[in-house]
Amino acid sequence: MCPNQDRNGRGESVSEGVLCREEVEAFGPVTIVGCGALGGRFAVSLAAAGVRVQALQRRGEHFDVCRERGLLYVDARGEECRVRFPLSDDPGELAESPLAVVFVKSGQTGEVAPLVARCLTRDGIVLSLQNGLGNGEALAQVLGEERVALGVTTCGARRSAPGVVHWGGDGVTRMAPLRPSRDLSRIAALFREVYGDGYPVKV
Repeated sequence: MCPNQDRNGRGESVSEGVLCREEVEAFGPVTIVGCGALGGRFAVSLAAAGVRVQALQRRGEHFDVCRERGLLYVDARGEECRVRFPLSDDPGELAESPLAVVFVKSGQTGEVAPLVARCLTRDGIVLSLQNGLGNGEALAQVLGEERVALGVTTCGARRSAPGVVHWGGDGVTRMAPLRPSRDLSRIAALFREVYGDGYPVKV
């Protein structure tokens, strides 16, 4: 992590556990697995901070709109922005990624786990921010415990139409490795830099 660097160009020094701008821009690409409401919100926030983002998404109308026109995000003030990033249902069309963040429904985890494995670099890690039980076990069966982390978030989002995602409230995101020896400090630092003090991230 870079000491004595401005944070987000605001003239504020980088605090411990936060990546500097150069590290944020060099990190990635981050793969969002399931780019619906919450996955879309995370994708937009990462992209807005300069992080390279790509998405693994099943086909459908939402897929088509996002791929053709980009994802339209409406923030808490009602302001709109449209963000484009690589999106595919085929991992072979995406770049290898050091981090994949999974948002699909629990019943789909076993199905997407082999696809996630194809997206990751050799030492890449997958972070599940899904609801439900058994997601970590399903991912670990394919990837191994050392490459899986589990998390929860109280941040909210909603999808009003295909390709349109709205802010749905801020909250706290917590994460922990499935195997305690795995270090998540760099991932947590990335999220802190992207989301700032109003979006607490705890390991």
